[in-house]
Amino acid sequence: MIFSFSKTAGNDARSWNERLARDFPGNVPSFTIIVLESVPKLFRGMALSGIKSSMPSTMQDRTIVLYRDEKLWKQRLAFSEDSRAYVLLLGSDARIQWMSEGAFKEEAYTQLKDQLARMLLSHS
Repeated sequence: MIFSFSKTAGNDARSWNERLARDFPGNVPSFTIIVLESVPKLFRGMALSGIKSSMPSTMQDRTIVLYRDEKLWKQRLAFSEDSRAYVLLLGSDARIQWMSEGAFKEEAYTQLKDQLARMLLSHS
């Protein structure tokens, strides 16, 4: 699950998602969670339209838009900066197995990839 709370974070979320889709096609379902609660209701449709027009249709199918519980998600993610993407890896039991925040970086992605590989091996 990749959370974004701003346009900048959305760009980072896209980088994480594209890399996961490329390296684990079909093996690892990834979802982008876009939190729009703080966007004024009058502008939400326009914001969502702009977001969707800039993403491939395959990513649109794996995107969830939230209009409430932003405070709760920020608390759970130990939110500190709205320009960062927040990445969670959930196990089959829905518990967090790995977590990161920020722009896509090879070092963090390698950690995620290693954890994913261990999880996939243990379930095969």
